[in-house]
Amino acid sequence: MNIRKTIIEIIQKECELYRLKEFGLLTSVEEEADRLLSLHPEVGVEPFSDLERFKVWRKSVISFFYSLLGYTGFLKANKHKEVFSRFLLSLRKRQVKRMQEHWTEETIDSVLSVSTHTLAFKLSVMLSEEADRLLLPFIDSCPSPYELEERCHSFCRNYFPIDLEKLLLSLRKNDEEFWNDIYLLIKQIAVRVTSYSLLTIQYKEETEQDTWSESSLLFREKVMSEAIPVFAGAAHFYNYIVRICQNKCHEVMRRNRQSEVSMADPELEPDILSGGITDNSEIVMQNVDICWLSDIDVTCDYEVSTALTAVLWDKTEPWYTRLVQGIEDKVATLLQHYVEGMSYEQIVLLCTSGISKEEQKRMQARLRQDVVRVRKELKERFVRILMDL
Repeated sequence: MNIRKTIIEIIQKECELYRLKEFGLLTSVEEEADRLLSLHPEVGVEPFSDLERFKVWRKSVISFFYSLLGYTGFLKANKHKEVFSRFLLSLRKRQVKRMQEHWTEETIDSVLSVSTHTLAFKLSVMLSEEADRLLLPFIDSCPSPYELEERCHSFCRNYFPIDLEKLLLSLRKNDEEFWNDIYLLIKQIAVRVTSYSLLTIQYKEETEQDTWSESSLLFREKVMSEAIPVFAGAAHFYNYIVRICQNKCHEVMRRNRQSEVSMADPELEPDILSGGITDNSEIVMQNVDICWLSDIDVTCDYEVSTALTAVLWDKTEPWYTRLVQGIEDKVATLLQHYVEGMSYEQIVLLCTSGISKEEQKRMQARLRQDVVRVRKELKERFVRILMDL
C-alpha cells in the first residue's frame, strides 16, 4: 500500500470527524500529509506487515499530526466561542445516540416519551452548556480531539439515561427543549382525555386546544413554583398530568355549555358554534428561542405554532407588527382568552355594559368565531413570513 495515500485517508477522516477544516486548522489534506512526512521521517516506515503494528503506527501518525496542528493552542483560543460549544454538543450527541441504540434496560421513555421523541436520551443545548462549564477547567490538557471526546463521553456515561429526577431538574431550570417534549406529552394526554369526555363533536377541537394550552400552563406553573408532589416514578408523573388534563377538560366543557347560543337564532351563522381550527394549529404559551426563524420547518405544524406563539407572546418585532396589522382587535381578544385566561363571557362584560343576556350570548358566539378565524389567519400570515426569510 502507498503510505502517503494512507496518511491522506487518515487526515481526511480526522477532518470529517472533528471539523478541522471548518475551524481553519488546515486548508489542504495533501499538503498536510506531505508536511507530516517531511518532518517526521519515521512516519514513512512501512507499517502494513501486521494489524497490531499498523495500529501503533496509525496512533503515532495521528498524535504527531495534532502536535503539528497545535491543537492544544487551538483549544485555548477557541474554548469560549459559541461555534466550539456547538462542536462539543455534536460530540456528545454522537455518544448519546450510540448509548440509546445499545440501551436495553427500561427508562422513563417507556411511559413519558411521545412518538419519535426521547426524554431519557435528550441532550439539550442548555444541558450541553452545563457540561461545557465542567469541562473548561481541564480542556487545555487535551492534546487532540480524542482526549476531548473522551471527556465528553465521560459526562454522557455518567448522566444518561435521564431519570425522572434529572428531568424535573431540567424543567425547573426552564430548559425549553425538555419543556417542548412535555408539551407534546400533555397534548397527547389532552386529546385522549377530551375524546373520552365528549359525547358529541360540538366544540371538540376547541376543547382539545383549550385543554392542552391550559393544562400546559398550569403544569408549568406548578413545576416552576415547586408546587408538585414527590413522584414515586414516571407512571405517577404521567397520572398527575392526566388528572390536570381531566380537570381542565371539565372546566372547558362547562364554559362551553354556559356560553351556548340556540342554533335556532336566525341571526347567527350555523358554523359559529363549530369551534376549532381546520388546520390543527395550536396555541401553547412558551418562551422559545426564535433567533433562528429561518430554520423553522414550514411543513411542521408544531414548529410553526411554537414559533408563532413566541412572537405573539413577546411581541417580537418586526414580525409582530406584520402579523397583527389590520386585525389588532381580534388578536387582542385571542390573547385575552389564551394568555390572560379570560372566558368569552368575561371579555364581553369587560367591553360592554347594560346589554341583555341574549345579546351577551350573541357577542360571545361572535368572539368565539373571531378567535377561530384569527388563529387561522395568524398562522397563514406567519407561514408567509417564514417563507420570505
